[in-house]
Amino acid sequence: MMTNRNAASLLSCSLLVGPLFLLLAYDADGFIHSVGRGSLLPPRTYAGGAVPITPGVWPSSSVSSSHGVVSFSSSSSAWALASDFGSAMPEKPEQSLEEKLQHSAYEFIASMENALSDTPEIAPPELALLKAARKNPNSTVADLTKLVYELMIERAMLYDEDTDTGALTLTQFTDLPNNLDIPEVKKEFAFLYTYGMNLMKREMLDSDTVKAIVVTRLIKRTGLTPEEFDTWLGY
Repeated sequence: MMTNRNAASLLSCSLLVGPLFLLLAYDADGFIHSVGRGSLLPPRTYAGGAVPITPGVWPSSSVSSSHGVVSFSSSSSAWALASDFGSAMPEKPEQSLEEKLQHSAYEFIASMENALSDTPEIAPPELALLKAARKNPNSTVADLTKLVYELMIERAMLYDEDTDTGALTLTQFTDLPNNLDIPEVKKEFAFLYTYGMNLMKREMLDSDTVKAIVVTRLIKRTGLTPEEFDTWLGY
C-alpha cells in the first residue's frame, strides 16, 4: 500500500520542475532551465519569483528575507550606485543552446551527486553516462538532451527524496502495475510522458528517440501496452 511519504516522493521530480516546465511551451530554453534548476534540488526562491542572493553582489545590509519574502533596506544612494555600476558593466554574450545545455547538465549532475553523497553506490548508470557525454567534445545537443531526459525519468522512478535534506534513497514503492489507480502515480507518468512529447515538438529529440525512451522507461514499468498506456493517461 502506498504511504503519504511514497506519494510525495514519487511526485518530487514533477513538483520541482513543474513551474519551469511551462517555459517549454514557448521555447527550447525551458528545457534547459528545468534541467538546471528544476529536476534537482530547488534554488532558493522568494516572493515574486526566483531572486538568487549572491554574496558580494548586494550590500550586506540591503537584503533580508523572512518566510520567503525579500525586503530591501539600503539607502537610495547605495542602490543608485549599484545601478550605475551595473549599467557600466558590459553585457554578457548570449549563450548558444549547446552552451546552456552543457551548463544545465553540469548542474543536474552536481545536484544528483549531492543528493546521493551519502549513498553513491546507488547512483543510476544514467548519471555516469551523462557525465561522460558532457565531457565528450563530440556530444551533440540531442545526445545531452536524451541523457538528461532518461536521467530525469530514472530519478523519478527509482528514488524517494527526503523533503528536509534533499537526499535520495531507493524507493520501496516498486509495484507500479498494481497501483496505477493511485492519482499520484498517474500524474507522475503523465508529466514525464508530456515532457518527452514537448522535447520532440521543439525538435530537441526526434520521434524515434522519444518513442524508444517512453516505451522502455515509462510504458514497460506499467505493464500496459502502448495503446492501454495512452488510454490510461486519457490520450
